[in-house]
Amino acid sequence: MSELMTTDLHIQKQLRMEQVLKINQLAKSYSGQIYLLTNKKHIVDASKLPSLMAFLLTLKNGQPLKIIIDGYNPASMMQELEEIYAIRSVRFSKQVWHPAVKVKI
Repeated sequence: MSELMTTDLHIQKQLRMEQVLKINQLAKSYSGQIYLLTNKKHIVDASKLPSLMAFLLTLKNGQPLKIIIDGYNPASMMQELEEIYAIRSVRFSKQVWHPAVKVKI
């Protein structure tokens, strides 16, 4: 049985490419449809990567976003999407600096 579920979300920081790809892969694997909608009435199908990328690049920090899920068991899909949006991992890269070695040529 198909159900419809919506939720509002505020994007605090622009999403990373990793998050966008996860959203796209999730939408493609879902048996229903996932749409993203702004208050300016721009809507995009999350399973179409080029459209999703262009759409998310135009979002500004703090802009409200509505997620619409139409399909079987939308609550579990909404939870997975919220986990993707909530990722706030910080990656630290440790650089090892080696002292310069003088060589006579």
